[in-house]
Amino acid sequence: MKLDNILNILIYSCVVLIWGGAFLAIEYQLGVVPESTSIFLRYVAASIILFSLCIIIKKPMFNFPVKYHLLFFLVGLFFFSINYLLIYKAQNYLTSGTTAVAFAMCLFFSQINSKFFLGFKLKVKTSIGGIIGIFGIFLLFSSSIFSEQGEYNKLFGLSLILTAAYIVSLATIVTAKINLYKIPILQANSWAMIYGTIINFFLLIVTDSKIILDPRISYWISFSYLVIISSIIGFILYFLLVKRIGPEKSSYFAVMSPMIAVIISIFAENLQITFTLIGGVFFVLIGNYIAVKTKIDLNK
Repeated sequence: MKLDNILNILIYSCVVLIWGGAFLAIEYQLGVVPESTSIFLRYVAASIILFSLCIIIKKPMFNFPVKYHLLFFLVGLFFFSINYLLIYKAQNYLTSGTTAVAFAMCLFFSQINSKFFLGFKLKVKTSIGGIIGIFGIFLLFSSSIFSEQGEYNKLFGLSLILTAAYIVSLATIVTAKINLYKIPILQANSWAMIYGTIINFFLLIVTDSKIILDPRISYWISFSYLVIISSIIGFILYFLLVKRIGPEKSSYFAVMSPMIAVIISIFAENLQITFTLIGGVFFVLIGNYIAVKTKIDLNK
């Protein structure tokens, strides 16, 4: 096997493991500190580190036109703000594994939004993959849907995570525009995180959340993981992967990461292995795999 291929597999595996573990890390953020506060602190730290890194390695940061900053703002809004607020809140009701699996629907939503916002052709197998994925979600949460007690908390958590998945799919549309303009990814993400931090600050005020520091060591270990490993190293490796193997193959990480999240959740959260869990995970992931097999030409 060629050295390049080995390196690609190594980078891909790191991205899958990093973002598969991020859902469990979020679990340790819950309980004491308000979700909006945790997200704000996370992106204050991440944006400062990434912006400083850009300055240290002498990346040009202040020569982007206003229309580019509008794109950065939208990525910050969709990807580094509202999306995470919904994910954090959803995980109050769901395990990290089921959250990750439901979130995988963002791949299908991205294909749909590419049709509406970018004018790309929607292929039949994309629709088939989406239907299979939706069936998997139905199977995964069937016990809550048909429960006599009506486990509405889980269904509410599901609605939150699916909304988050759709919002992230909007972020991918904006990211596609950024790629079309050939804007350097490191600077684009740095500015997007800054705008996301500003938005998170206003959400902090709107939700009347206080800056509370959690005394638990587990909170700060997970915080460090989410800031340094997930938000910075994960994104740098992902965009390096996109550069090396292309956006289509790179997007398959979102099919594999939920599998990692489920495995972690089984051991860390005692997630019960049932036929509906296995079937739901299988159909969601295979459905999204079929959907993302539809090739999109960003240079159209």
